[in-house]
Amino acid sequence: MCDVCNGHSGCPVCSKEPYYVKCPDCNGEGYLYYTEEGDDITRDAFYSSGGIKEKCPICDGEGEIIDDDDRLE
Repeated sequence: MCDVCNGHSGCPVCSKEPYYVKCPDCNGEGYLYYTEEGDDITRDAFYSSGGIKEKCPICDGEGEIIDDDDRLE
């Protein structure tokens, strides 16, 4: 048992570090790209022909999310 937290959650000493993985929704880019009709397009297609660029709602534009898998315990 940790001497700092006595077993309580959220301890900065004994809590595991979060493990980040690439966001599966935006493929780690942080943004989603669409045509004017709403079809998904790649980033390259967006820059070559235009369209709509939106911040990914899953990762909030970071490109990474915290992996909830308990692989580190």
